[in-house]
Amino acid sequence: MKLENLLSRRAFLRNTMIASGGVLLAACAPKATAPAGAAPAGEAPAAEAPAAEAPAAAVPADKPKGTIRVQTPARPNTIPMMNKTIELFKETHPEIEVISEETIYDEIATKTQTGFVSGTLQDMVYGHHRWYAYGCYMGIYAPIDDYIESSPPEDFDDFFQAPLEANKFEGKQYSLPHFVHPGSNILFVYNKTLLQEFGLEEPPRDWTYQDLAEMAIACTDKERGIFGVSWVVTDFHKYGQYTRAWGENTPDDKSGWLLSEDGKTFRFLENEEAAKLYIDLRKAGAAPGPADQVEGTMGLFGAGRQVFIGGQVQGMVTAQNTVGDAFELGYQIRPLGPKGRGNTCNEGNQWMINSQSKNPDAAWEFMKAVTGKEVVIYGILEGGLQPARRSAWLDPQVLERVPAYKDGAEIIDQGLEPFPMPWNLRFVEANDVFNNEAAPIWSLEKSWEEQAPVVQANVQQILDMDRPPKL
Repeated sequence: MKLENLLSRRAFLRNTMIASGGVLLAACAPKATAPAGAAPAGEAPAAEAPAAEAPAAAVPADKPKGTIRVQTPARPNTIPMMNKTIELFKETHPEIEVISEETIYDEIATKTQTGFVSGTLQDMVYGHHRWYAYGCYMGIYAPIDDYIESSPPEDFDDFFQAPLEANKFEGKQYSLPHFVHPGSNILFVYNKTLLQEFGLEEPPRDWTYQDLAEMAIACTDKERGIFGVSWVVTDFHKYGQYTRAWGENTPDDKSGWLLSEDGKTFRFLENEEAAKLYIDLRKAGAAPGPADQVEGTMGLFGAGRQVFIGGQVQGMVTAQNTVGDAFELGYQIRPLGPKGRGNTCNEGNQWMINSQSKNPDAAWEFMKAVTGKEVVIYGILEGGLQPARRSAWLDPQVLERVPAYKDGAEIIDQGLEPFPMPWNLRFVEANDVFNNEAAPIWSLEKSWEEQAPVVQANVQQILDMDRPPKL
């Protein structure tokens, strides 16, 4: 290896931050071994002698050829869709071999970076807004604007425009969206059976967080171990979506934002009212703490011991699969804030092409396939996917099973507030600090007055840092 290349890689390892914050691990993932008889990644497979009775058809010269490796998140709601895509792709692109390499989701950010440094990264990779902009900035992902212009996905206008625009980085498009979330606390699923048992009406569309809090307290039964409600207050973006409901009910208002519009100022102390509503629920025993949780999908809610649970639109699919006929389910779109404001947060997952890929054309063809309408509808029905195609959210098969997708599509069409990305792209570091320092507040180990200033100061310290040096 040339000295300058070695130094460049060492510099990258020294300066790149891993998902937990800090210097990128120098250990590199082992290079994937091609299946027996397959060509190495990036090369066209050797042609086999055709059988005399059935000559193989020639592949047109203008079609991309070769093998591509795909970084597939090892999640039950993604693997079936990936397998289905590969099955259909073989019929239309027999000249391209697709190898799906399942990767533990929580390891994707680190393995993407180490794989890029070592030259072992897959041709098509997976992202989330938490690390997506950082990867664009570092040159890990290839811009796809030329592909969109010359060979766009079928019915490209069917994609929700808000997520596409939000996924641009410095004016360029690097991804096609896979999961699109109007927010992590955008839907509240409830145990209708318990709600009726406690003598309460189902919530209307214009309910408020105060309404939710009062219903949750009314449904709490400590003797029976039944809790009223929980929603996500961990993670910068999930908690930040919640606080946005505390602003003025105008499209331009930013007063409830946890992060300022320029991404430079943390505003935890300014959102005390939102925090204290959840803290009061914890103190009343209506919202469970870490020690109250039970094992199993959806925890206490899945076990029939919690009335409301906040989450994503796909949460209704998860609830249906978990609960079965144990009790009746209901849902309602997220409550409004005290001034009638509905809170949103653009968030989700994306597919990108490795900028070092030797087969970017083939990777683009497969990226279009994995976001195609037939595949994403299958993904909704089989795994609760929230795809980028509007027609999939409104498909009759989908709405027959989960009417909540129509509600979610309406929210996306109205526009989404942006993901709270710090100006210096150090979201992962800021998020880790936020979760660690705020945990004693949510667990009631420390008071808001005691711990909130600590959260504020330590997160702001991350936001005051410069951007990491580019490669």
